[in-house]
Amino acid sequence: MPVQIYFKVRCETHSSQELRIVGDIQALGMWNPFNSLILHTNNEIYPFWVGQVYEDLEQNTLIQFKAVIIESDEIIWEQSENRAIQIRYQSQSVLFSFSGTFTQMVKIQSYYDQPSDSESESIDIRGKENLSLNFQTSL
Repeated sequence: MPVQIYFKVRCETHSSQELRIVGDIQALGMWNPFNSLILHTNNEIYPFWVGQVYEDLEQNTLIQFKAVIIESDEIIWEQSENRAIQIRYQSQSVLFSFSGTFTQMVKIQSYYDQPSDSESESIDIRGKENLSLNFQTSL
C-alpha cells in the first residue's frame, strides 16, 4: 500500500550542516546517508526539521532508521540504537529529538488516529526538559 511518513525532528545545527533520515528502505537511502531523506527547516520552525517520504510498503512492515547530521563529507550519527516504526496506516508521523547522547521516540501518530487512540509518550530530554509537541499533517 502507498505510505506517507512525516518526520519532525528537533535538532540544533550550524548553518553549514543538514539533517537527514537514513534507514532500511529505499526512500531512506538503504543506510547510505548520502542517498537519504533530507529534512528542511527555516527561521520560523528552527530548531525543528521536517520532511516526508512516500513508499509502497506492506502493512506491519518494521522500518529502522536514524537521524544523521551531514557537513561536507563528515557524518554525525545518533548515538542511540536504531529507531523503528511499524507501518500500520497510510499516513504516519514521527517526532523525536536528536542529540549526541541516547534519545527515545517522543511521539508516533497516524493521521487517522483519534486523540484517545494515538500512541504518545513524553520523555525526559537531556534529563531536565520535557518535550511535548502536537502537529498534524494533511493529505
